[in-house]
Amino acid sequence: MKAIRAISGTALLLLPLLGLCGWRSAQGREVPAPTLLPAGHGTMVKVGAADAGREIRLASGQLLSVDLPATSASGYSCWVSGPAGRVLDIEREPARAILSRTWIFRAGEHGRDELRFDCHQELSSEPVRRYAFQIQVE
Repeated sequence: MKAIRAISGTALLLLPLLGLCGWRSAQGREVPAPTLLPAGHGTMVKVGAADAGREIRLASGQLLSVDLPATSASGYSCWVSGPAGRVLDIEREPARAILSRTWIFRAGEHGRDELRFDCHQELSSEPVRRYAFQIQVE
């Protein structure tokens, strides 16, 4: 019983420290960690390269996850070239990953905008590959 109390006490001491570890936005400013969606907003919408060109309908406050191919070892990377800033806020940009990169956005104001990503292999003569998504926030 004393061991359980000790673990619980330690966990309670660590909780405030976890609150000090915030997320960083694309601009480097501290932002709150993504929260659970309120009732009625459904689940996170997940899209990938195969969904490029599609219209994506979101409710205000809903999360959008975009997963695109990227391989750090080969130098193939993707970046946001059109952030759809009128209707989306970047919640999280990807960390360096071996096989893919995932961005998380939160739907904001009602309206339409285009979310664009450009992907390219460093030191390659291949053209930049563009992935575009039409975003509708209702």
